[in-house]
Amino acid sequence: MTLQDAGSGITYTDFKGPLTVQIKPGTGRVGAILSGTVTVNAVSGIAIFSGLTINQAGSGYVLTTSSPGYASAETNSFSVSA
Repeated sequence: MTLQDAGSGITYTDFKGPLTVQIKPGTGRVGAILSGTVTVNAVSGIAIFSGLTINQAGSGYVLTTSSPGYASAETNSFSVSA
């Protein structure tokens, strides 16, 4: 993930704060859990989430990211296979 200005698309290369990812409420399967390291610190405006898993197969999942003081962002919808 990169932290970008919504208007210009410029990456905030000086951002070093925490970013948290979660399953967007109302997407995917009810009760699904996102596991792994869901909060990481960005380095030069880039946050790398690795080893994330979702415990239930299904479609229509969307992940959202958030950081204090910044607007959230979300992924395109995707499916998880068993």
